[in-house]
Amino acid sequence: MQPVDGQPTATTPSAAQPPLVLPFEHGRAIDDPNTALLQQARTRTVRRLIPSVLCVLLLAGIEALSIIAGMIPDVVVLGAVTLALGPLVVIAVVTQIPQQRRGKALLSRYGWRGAPATLLADKPCLARVGLDGAEVTLRLRRMNWIGKQALLRTGTLWVCGPDERGRALVRVAGSVGQALADVTDLVPSGVPPVLARPTGPRPADDPALIWARHAYHRGMVIIIGVLVLLTGVCVGFLTRFDFGRADSGTVGGLVAVPVMLLLIGWSYLVGLRALRRYADAPCWLPVQVSLDTWDTPATMAVRTGTGRLILPNGWHGYADFPRLPLDLAANLRATGVLWLAGEPTPGTTVPIGLPGYPLRAVVKIRG
Repeated sequence: MQPVDGQPTATTPSAAQPPLVLPFEHGRAIDDPNTALLQQARTRTVRRLIPSVLCVLLLAGIEALSIIAGMIPDVVVLGAVTLALGPLVVIAVVTQIPQQRRGKALLSRYGWRGAPATLLADKPCLARVGLDGAEVTLRLRRMNWIGKQALLRTGTLWVCGPDERGRALVRVAGSVGQALADVTDLVPSGVPPVLARPTGPRPADDPALIWARHAYHRGMVIIIGVLVLLTGVCVGFLTRFDFGRADSGTVGGLVAVPVMLLLIGWSYLVGLRALRRYADAPCWLPVQVSLDTWDTPATMAVRTGTGRLILPNGWHGYADFPRLPLDLAANLRATGVLWLAGEPTPGTTVPIGLPGYPLRAVVKIRG
């Protein structure tokens, strides 16, 4: 594999500290191909969410008018469903727009620069960073547990900025994600977070995958709980009004909720089965891979392709990659190391990831 300019080459893999993708430190931060891809993805996300927000507002207006007029229109159930899920859409937009706006200004003006950093406190998340020969305290906003663990493990934070107002973006090794940061004079309070270490060599012992599994369960339980509540509303609607007089629009709105509940419940079971494959794997197996379609900057956006594998026992084969998460694809491109959860055999689909990070996908092994 030919590494992309400015990206690290593969080193000897280690389950404790695998080779990781690092930011491009020459020129502006937006010149980093992975940073540019992330910005493009966020722009698309915001554009896709805006119509959903407008629909929520429109249905909220219809519901308000129906209450004022004392009528129950056919869209009342659909409006209830949308208004229940609408806050999630609004929250997604509210969290994306500030980072997108600040990112566009900072990434086009400053470059990524690595700096030694120490995590001082958890809430608020404060880090002491050495910049320009001096130490400053940054307040890290929306830095999740995995980002904090990566900072504790590597002791390095990449900073874009800060500008004259003390605003900056930060990221950690192994991820292309960015967190908002501000220069602050806050005094740390409380006990700082500690590094969570694996209890064994298996992927199931990896703290990052344990965290991802708990987050998956919690998110799905919330969504299913909302849909169960809405199903109860639909049942109450049917018992209060004459079902025989309901038109097709009302019936369709009522049926949509339990159908959504069944589909999401099924996807939850599929996700549990995928997580169980990591729990059954005996160890992480690092494998050298030569990518066929991801080795030039012109194809950085491609996350689906093939690669040539060389296993430790000398076996040569091919692998088919489906559409990978951006973080996982970036690490694969930069390091040329594929981390398999278990032993690969031709003709099977093997889960893949990255030790210490909640990155999950699959790869199909071909002889």
